[in-house]
Amino acid sequence: MPVARQIDSVFKNRWCGAFWQKQGLLVIPTITWGGEKSFEFCFDGIEEGCVVAVSTYMREDCENQFMKGYNKMLEVIKPR
Repeated sequence: MPVARQIDSVFKNRWCGAFWQKQGLLVIPTITWGGEKSFEFCFDGIEEGCVVAVSTYMREDCENQFMKGYNKMLEVIKPR
């Protein structure tokens, strides 16, 4: 997916989560990433230490790449 589209998807994801939280709903953010370039923006808008869900969509056969993103997510977000 082009980088601009990835950034737009992250924006929409965070916007929906913020909207639902404002409506009083409990929101557990879903984290996903593309390649290492997406690490620059894919964790934006997520509070440090919060509970998150991790998406493995399209990562079933890419364990090394998935683990790079997973470890970066642990470093940046430090989820509970």
